[in-house]
Formats: sequence, structure tokens, C-alpha cells
Amino acid sequence: MPPEERRAFQEHLFTCDECFEQTQTVERFAAGVRYASERGLITADSAAQSEILTAPFWSRWFRPALAAAAVSAVILAALLIWLLLYQVPHLRNELAQERLQHQQSEQENKQKLEQILEQLNFEREARVQLEKQLAPDLRTEANVPLVILSATRATEPEANKLTMSAGARSLVLWLDVDEAAPYSSYRLQIYRAKTELLQTVEGLKKNDYGALAISLPAEPFQTGNYTVKLYGIIRQQSVLIGEYRLQIIRR
Repeated sequence: MPPEERRAFQEHLFTCDECFEQTQTVERFAAGVRYASERGLITADSAAQSEILTAPFWSRWFRPALAAAAVSAVILAALLIWLLLYQVPHLRNELAQERLQHQQSEQENKQKLEQILEQLNFEREARVQLEKQLAPDLRTEANVPLVILSATRATEPEANKLTMSAGARSLVLWLDVDEAAPYSSYRLQIYRAKTELLQTVEGLKKNDYGALAISLPAEPFQTGNYTVKLYGIIRQQSVLIGEYRLQIIRR
């Protein structure tokens, strides 16, 4: 320290009672430490305790806080490693499995839909073929033979008669039915000689006149007597609602 600053410091020290008292306290503490050191009263443990006691206040909580931060960093690093090495691949596998299952489900539904469409097309074609067989194009044939059937009893000798030419290709049967009947559809069966089933027509519906008009190919019908039975279909059950006697004459 320069002489001028030393002189100013000494003047201030002797004129300021507080600074002088603090200086005396430090000198007494230093003398006590020297005395204890010379007498062997200060050990390593006491020196450490003295260091702790004389350490600044912020250093007492800095080390625990630093240790807690280090532990938190280790835990976060372990959690991150667990996510990267296990959880993320696990979630990726689950997502891939769900995507695969969804694709398989879509493929199965597509196959089922294709099968249903194929079945519908097959049934539609079969129905068209049946309609062609049962109802040939009448526009190319004039004066199609038609008979209006009325119910007859077995005891009645008279029968419904239909006369048609040998070259006729089709015939039409007309049957009046009850408009209030609860049947969803009708079935027609034609017997030769009462016992030999000649033809069956399913799924008949009433026309705009509330009657059934059935067009049939004329080839199977030769001169002779026939029995026509009409069934009503309700709840998948068939009910006989009419029996008709038919006499066909071909010439």
C-alpha cells in the first residue's frame, strides 16, 4: 500500500470507533487461532467445521441443489433412453399391427362384397334366362292365347277351356285374386292328369288390375286336361287359395 493511502487508512482507523473495534476483534481471532495451532488444539475436523462455518451462506445450499440437479438429469436421461429404446419401438409395432389388421379387414370386406355382387349378378342372369323361357317376346306373335281361370269344384264337369293353334309359342293364364289378401307373393303349379307336376312358377306379383297374369311357353301343353293350383306366400309359408281345372285343345 502506498504511504499516503496507509496514512489515510491509519487516521480513519483511529478516528472510527467501529472500524477500530472490528480490527481489534480480527486481531484477537487471529491470535487465538495461532495460539490454538501452536498448542495443537486445531485438528482437520475442526478446520473443516471452521471452513463450513466461515463459508458463505449461498455455498451451503448450492451443493445440495447441484446434487439434486445432477440426479434429475440422470433420471431424465434414463427416461429418454427408455423412450427411445423401448417405448417408441413398441408403439411403432402396435401401430404397424393395427394398420395391418385394418388392411386385412378391408380386404376381407372387399372380398365379401365381390362375392355378394357376383351372387347377385348370377341370380339376375338366372332370372333373366327364366323370364326368357317363361315369357318369350310376344311382340313377334299376334293373338296370344289367353284364358281367364275361375275356380271350379271337382263335382263340376265344366272346366276352363283354352283353344290354341299348333304353332302357338306361348299362352297366358289370367287369375283374379283378392286385393285385400295379405300374401307377399304367389306360387303357381300346373299338373297334368292331376298328379304329374308339369311346371312351377314362383314369385308371382299382382299387376295393376289386381290380378295375376302368367305367360308360359306353349310347347309343354298339348291337348288334354290340367289342374292349376295357386298358393299364397305369407311369412315363408304357402297357403292353397285356389284350384282350377283347365282343358287345352290344340289344332
